[in-house]
Amino acid sequence: MNNRTLLISRTSTVFLIAFTTALAQYSSHLNKSVIFTEASNSRININSIASNNQHYMSSFQQQKTAINLNKSNLKIAQSLKITTAENTQIVGDITVNNVFLKTINRNQVSVNLSPYLSSGINYVEISGNYKPVQNSVQIEFSGPGTKVIQQTGGNGILRQTLIIAVHS
Repeated sequence: MNNRTLLISRTSTVFLIAFTTALAQYSSHLNKSVIFTEASNSRININSIASNNQHYMSSFQQQKTAINLNKSNLKIAQSLKITTAENTQIVGDITVNNVFLKTINRNQVSVNLSPYLSSGINYVEISGNYKPVQNSVQIEFSGPGTKVIQQTGGNGILRQTLIIAVHS
């Protein structure tokens, strides 16, 4: 290997290490992951964003899940179930398209979302707080041919958005 090739190889390696380090530092400030899967003809998009706001010195995780449904599926129950351990205290709300639907105040809450969903994009917001913070909260959306389960835990704050697209 001649000196010029060796110099280019070393320069490329140094650049690659510097670029990788910068990318790792950037990703530590904002962590995004997008996962696409197929589940019985329903496309599921999981977009988890963990953010840390140093001004308020608080940390939270917000999860967004996109689900596609046919309008005919709304004739059958589309169930949303929120479950925590028995020793977990949870307080929160469920809203659909910015309209209050139900209070979360016990370790298992279930609701049929079908009557509240319409053609187009629907936003189901699940928000609240739970303690002890080391426990977790499980959110399950299920209907014929579709089942999505999310679990969050470790910080005492619950922020989950289901983006449900209903097609004709």
